[in-house]
Amino acid sequence: MDIPKMMRTFFFCFLLSIPMSLPSYAGKELPPADSEMAKSGLAPMPVVSKFKEGTSQSGYRMASVVAAPFEAKDLPEGVDEGVKLSGVAQSGGGKGDFTVVGKLDQNFKMIGAWFFISPDTSIQRIGFQLQEVGGEYFLLTFPADFTGWKWLEGSRAEFVPMLKQKSESPELDGVLDKEIGRISIVWMAKNDSPTEIGAAGITSTLE
Repeated sequence: MDIPKMMRTFFFCFLLSIPMSLPSYAGKELPPADSEMAKSGLAPMPVVSKFKEGTSQSGYRMASVVAAPFEAKDLPEGVDEGVKLSGVAQSGGGKGDFTVVGKLDQNFKMIGAWFFISPDTSIQRIGFQLQEVGGEYFLLTFPADFTGWKWLEGSRAEFVPMLKQKSESPELDGVLDKEIGRISIVWMAKNDSPTEIGAAGITSTLE
């Protein structure tokens, strides 16, 4: 009996059994298989994040921003962690802002996540906010024209400076090209009313 040959065959079969697919949550693909991120062929990686309960004063004309975890049964299929965010908009255009404690490679190409909008809330736009270490903010938002869960994604090139103003500081140049210090989930209200949104399964791709 050729033991070394058998061992090599076993090891080769073992390698073939390892799923050569996208990173997954609870055994499901992330990003979703039908998303542009998945079709791009770029290397995907879940963003390191820790959704924590708490209250934040972040945002613009949005009071009492509170975070709480979603129950597993209420998350999109295949995702095992998510955050529910709420706040009271003090006027139309009120902006909620909750930082996801995590890390995003500054060479990312695309970013996406599952977003949730409560049927009985009034949201105008929803999306991501990035802060460079130098203090400059960039936004990528989407029309909030849905309720329930929806996968939303965009490219690095689609982020726009939050404040389009001239500055003598070289750190505030309107270009997303520095180390990213914060990732936030943001949402804008249509009017002065309570708001509730959610986010889960944040994922990015690298060049």
